[in-house]
Amino acid sequence: CRQIYRDMGGKKKDKKEKREARKERAEAKAEKKKQKTIQKQNRKRVDDLGEDDIEVLLAQFKKREAEKVSINVDDTCDVPSARLHCTLVPNPSKDHELIMFGGEYWNGQDTLSYADLYVYNYEKNTWKLVISPNTPPPRSSHQAVCYKHYMYLFGGEFTSPSQNQYYHYNDVWRLDTQTWKWEQLKLKGGPQARSGHRMVLWKRSLVLFGGFYDTLSSKDTKYFDDVWLLTELDGAPKWKKVEYKPGAAVPPPRSGCTMGLHGDTFFIYGGFSSERQGDWGSMKPVVHSDGWTFGLNGQVWNKVKKTGIAPSQRSGAAMAVDRQRCIFFGGVWDFDTKEDLNSTFFGDMYVFNMANKRWFPLHLHVKKAKNKESRKEKRKQAKQAKLQQQKEKAAGEGDTKEKEGEEEQTEEPEEDEEEKPMKQKSNTMCMVDEDEQDDDEDDEIPGSPTTTASSVGEISESSSSVVPAAETTTTTTAAEPEPAPIAPCPRINSQMCVIGNYLYLYGGMHEEGKKEVTMNDMYRLNLHKLETWEPMFDHTKYDWVEEPEEEDEESEEEEGGKKKPGEDDGEEEDEEEELEEEDEEDEEEEEDEDGEKKEKKKKKNKDSTVVKAPRRKRTLREALLESLAESAEGVPTPEIFEPLREFFKRTQEFWLTEAMEITKEVGKTLRKDGFHLCQRRFQDVRPILGKLEEIETARKEEEAAQKAFAEKKEAEAAAVKKRKQAQEAKMKRKGERKTAED
Repeated sequence: CRQIYRDMGGKKKDKKEKREARKERAEAKAEKKKQKTIQKQNRKRVDDLGEDDIEVLLAQFKKREAEKVSINVDDTCDVPSARLHCTLVPNPSKDHELIMFGGEYWNGQDTLSYADLYVYNYEKNTWKLVISPNTPPPRSSHQAVCYKHYMYLFGGEFTSPSQNQYYHYNDVWRLDTQTWKWEQLKLKGGPQARSGHRMVLWKRSLVLFGGFYDTLSSKDTKYFDDVWLLTELDGAPKWKKVEYKPGAAVPPPRSGCTMGLHGDTFFIYGGFSSERQGDWGSMKPVVHSDGWTFGLNGQVWNKVKKTGIAPSQRSGAAMAVDRQRCIFFGGVWDFDTKEDLNSTFFGDMYVFNMANKRWFPLHLHVKKAKNKESRKEKRKQAKQAKLQQQKEKAAGEGDTKEKEGEEEQTEEPEEDEEEKPMKQKSNTMCMVDEDEQDDDEDDEIPGSPTTTASSVGEISESSSSVVPAAETTTTTTAAEPEPAPIAPCPRINSQMCVIGNYLYLYGGMHEEGKKEVTMNDMYRLNLHKLETWEPMFDHTKYDWVEEPEEEDEESEEEEGGKKKPGEDDGEEEDEEEELEEEDEEDEEEEEDEDGEKKEKKKKKNKDSTVVKAPRRKRTLREALLESLAESAEGVPTPEIFEPLREFFKRTQEFWLTEAMEITKEVGKTLRKDGFHLCQRRFQDVRPILGKLEEIETARKEEEAAQKAFAEKKEAEAAAVKKRKQAQEAKMKRKGERKTAED
C-alpha cells in the first residue's frame, strides 16, 4: 500500500509539472501572438512615416555583419563619437583597460544607434576599435556584466533615426575578452524584452531587476518590478524568475534606477516611471526617490529609510560601487509648469553605505596655498611695522599728534576683525584653541565666499528663472583665494566605474538653453585623496541641429488672433469705469429691494473675478511643497527667504552631529565639515525654494493689489454715501423751507 501511495504521489507531481509547463507554453504563445499583432500595426503606421520598417533596418545590419569573416583590432582609431546609454566596464582579462559597447546619439533631428566595441587604456590614454563577426545589433540602455574573462550583455533597445519606431531586445550575448569573439546564448523562458533595466553579478549568477517596454503601437509603456537570475554561468546558463510571496511589499515598477550589491543583498534607489491619470487621462511622469534592499537568500524586499543626508529628488544620476558604498554623481530635477519644462542639473556627489544604510555627501578637499602666511605671523609683522613707524616719527621732524590719532583710528578696525571670528566660534559646540584660531586666517567661515569652492559641483539651471544666491560676507585678506577643485560640469546619464582607488566618469548630457549637449569626455577621481578630478580627454562637439523657424511663424499666426496686452488693459480699465458709474447711479437712485439684491450679487461675482488667484500658481506651489517634503525625511530644510548663515545657525547642532559620525573629527575641522553638509543641503533645495519664493512674492503682490482695490472700493463707497447724505440733507432743508413757506 505504501508503494502504491508513493506511486500515486509521484503521478500527482508529474501532473502538476505538466500543468505548469502547459501554462508556460500558453503564455509564451499568447505573447508571441501579441508581438505579431504589434508588428502588423507597426508596419501599417510606418508606411505613413516615410522611413523603412525597423525590422528592415535590423535585417540590413545583420546582412552587413554576415560579410565579416575575421576579427580585426584597430590600434590607431580615433576617439569614439559622443554617445549616451552605452556600457562601460573594466576589462577582466587585462589591467588598465575599459570596454565600451553600444549607445545612441541625438543631435536634435536624427538618432544614431551604435553597435561598435571600443577598448580604452587609461594609463596610455589610447583607444582601439575591435571589429568582429557576429556582433550584437545596435542598441542602447542595455546592461553588461563581467564574469571571469567573459562579458555578458542583455536587453536594450534600438531606435529608428526619426525616433518613431522602437525595438526592444531580450537576447543574451557573451563576449570572450581574450579572443574578442561574440556568442549569442540561445536561452528559453527568459525575461520579456526590455531596456532601462539593471544587472549585477552575484556569486556565479547575474541578477536583473526592472526596466520598461514600449512600442509604436502600444498605448501604455509597461514598467517592470520583477527579479530574474541567470544562473550556472560556469556551465549551461539558464534563466530563473524570483517568485514574490503573496502580499509581500514590492517596490513600484521602474526603469533607470541605480543598483548595487553588498554580500547577498542588492540595493536599488530612484528610477523613473509613468502612470495614467484616470481611465482616459494623459501619462504623468513619476520620479522615484525611494530605496529598497532585496535579500537574495530570503528573497524578500525591505524599504530603506533615509538616514543621514540623502540627495534631493532627481533622475538620471550615475552610480558606481566601491566596496560597501554606492557613489552617486549628478542628475537632474525637471518640473513642468504647463508653459515650459524647467530643468536643474546637478554636479554633486553622494555616498550610500550599504552596510549601515546611511547617506552622506562626498566633498573634495581644497588644497591650501603653500606660501600662505598665518594670521599670527601677519599680526607680528603689523606690530613690527607699527613700532618702526613710531621710531621714524619720533626721530623725524614735523610729526604732529593729529597724524598719530589717525593711525590709531586705522588700527582699531583690525582689532575688531580679529575679535569677530572669536565671537562667532565661541557660539559653537566645539572647543577650539586660540592658537588654532590664529593659524588659519582664510579658513572657511559660514557665509564666506571661500566656502563655495569646496563643493564638488555647482548647480546649473537651464530654466529662465534666476535663483537668488546665498548671502556672503567679504573678508579683507592679502592672500590669494584658494582655487576651486576641477570637476565635471553638471550632467545626467553618465557612465561610471571604480577600478582600484580611482573613480572613472565618461560622458553624459547637459543643456545649454534649448540645446542638449552630449559630452564626450572622461574624468577620474582618486577616492583616497579626494582632492580634484583629473581630466583624461575632452572631445565634445557642439553640432546641435536647430529647429526650423516654421514653428515660430505658426505661433505668431496663432497669437495674431489674440489681443495685445495693452488692448486688454485698456478694455479692463473701461469696464471698471463703466462699473463704477453704474454703481454710483444705482446707489443714487431709489430701487426695489429685489433689484438691490441682484446688483449686490453681480458686484460680488465681478469682485471675485478680479481678486481670485490663478489656479496654476496654487497647483505649482502644492507640487513644489510636496517635492520639498519628499526630500526632507529627518533632514532640516531651509525656510523660504532664509539665508545660508541663519539656516546653519538654526540647525547647527544637527550638522555637527552628522559631521562627527561621518568624519570622526573634532574641534575646528568638525565645524567646517558641519557647515559643508549644511551648505550642500542648502544648495540641493535652493532651486525649489527659489520657485517658492517667486510664488510667495507674487502672492504678496497680489494681496497688496487686492488690499488696494478693496480700499479704493471703500473710499468710493464712502464718497457715494457722503454725497447721498448731502443730497438727503439738501432735500430735507428744501422740504423744511417749503413747509415754512406754506
